[in-house]
Amino acid sequence: MHFFGRLWAALLLTLALAPGASADAPAPAPARREAFGFAAFAKSLDRLREQRRLPQARYDAAQGRFAALWLPKLVAADAAGDPFATWILRDCDAMPGLPRADIDSSCSGEPDARERAAQRLQGSTVGRDMAALKRLTDRLFYPSLIDQECQRDTRCGIVAVTKVMQDLEQYMIATGILPGLPIQAFCPTGGGDPSLRPQAEACQIAAHRVLAMHTLARRFYRPSMEGASDDRMRMDAHPYAAFDDIDIDGKPARGGEAKPEGLDFHGQFYGEVVHALDAMEAGIRKRAAEDPRWTVLLHRAPKGVERQDKSVPKVRQPPRNKKEFWFAYENRMTKRFAGHYRGGLLSLASNSSVTVLYPAAQSVRGRYLMFQGGGPQAKVEMGLLGPCTTRDPEELLCIWRDRAGTGSVSFAFKRNASVFKGHWMPFGSPADTFAHMDKRYWDELATWDGTLQ
Repeated sequence: MHFFGRLWAALLLTLALAPGASADAPAPAPARREAFGFAAFAKSLDRLREQRRLPQARYDAAQGRFAALWLPKLVAADAAGDPFATWILRDCDAMPGLPRADIDSSCSGEPDARERAAQRLQGSTVGRDMAALKRLTDRLFYPSLIDQECQRDTRCGIVAVTKVMQDLEQYMIATGILPGLPIQAFCPTGGGDPSLRPQAEACQIAAHRVLAMHTLARRFYRPSMEGASDDRMRMDAHPYAAFDDIDIDGKPARGGEAKPEGLDFHGQFYGEVVHALDAMEAGIRKRAAEDPRWTVLLHRAPKGVERQDKSVPKVRQPPRNKKEFWFAYENRMTKRFAGHYRGGLLSLASNSSVTVLYPAAQSVRGRYLMFQGGGPQAKVEMGLLGPCTTRDPEELLCIWRDRAGTGSVSFAFKRNASVFKGHWMPFGSPADTFAHMDKRYWDELATWDGTLQ
């Protein structure tokens, strides 16, 4: 036998007799990433979703063909130990429409069958992670669970909700998985008991840090094969103004004076959020490198929320007839500017910024982050943009709002909308007018700029 052939045979024998295996009984075949064809399954599921607009009878027939094709493959892959197949087959939240009449699953009618399914899912990395998310979110979506545990004791309830929020934050960082539903958190206020105020504040801060992560994350893994998150709802879930209304000692309040120890509250808060999102992004890349099939569940900002490509439709002139109302023209034109931009913003000692514009019901809205410094010690401020309107096909005028105040900003875009330069002004300034970025001064220093990512 050729030397390399003997070497290969010896290697195979060594693997076969590894600890836990025996020469008499062959070891179970390890799950192969290619065996199940997860990417093909996901594409087939996408095609099935597209047929939901068909009459019910035709859609039911399409579902039947899908199940006839994939259910045997899922069962075989689950038996071979494929973690993704086990998750899809045994966890009914992964794909609710899959028929599981004779399969132990989380929605089986028999308690013993549900218990066996839970044990199988615990042996699957994907199933274990998704089950942990469900345990956390159930405690948030069903406050009665915590009420029963704490027997309506306020202090116990505050501590329990805070713990769930902190655990959910660490879960999102470690796994890169975000809940598919908007996060709701009802932190008990503590009533009039001053001794409970510190715990109530800690609960509110933890809850809003999770909300901010859920709102600002641009990439994350979805917890289900069915559907995608509603990004417009997600991006509006944590408005800056609502966070400003929270009563926390030392935090600068809108329209009021901040205590000295609270002047840096926003910078510290959003700095922690940005660093947490950076850690989550590192976890996302690590998980995808370990098993590329995770990328099928990876959610990216879709078209209609942030622009995917850098091409934009050709700019048309305003309508000259009654076939298209002006507001419809403007609504269509402003959506050209939707995207994620990185650049600079001269405000509050910031040296860099991220500006996100996304379509709203009318025109576009957005948010921005201002970074002061770099690295782990960077401070971050956050603000909102909107409403916005157009002055001409390549200029966007928006209202900005952050803890420093409120004003207007004019963004002048290049023709392909890949770069902007802006000029901002606070309301109440001596000029008392809207800001305007004159393109004649494009090559000069701008107070706000960005490049499409």
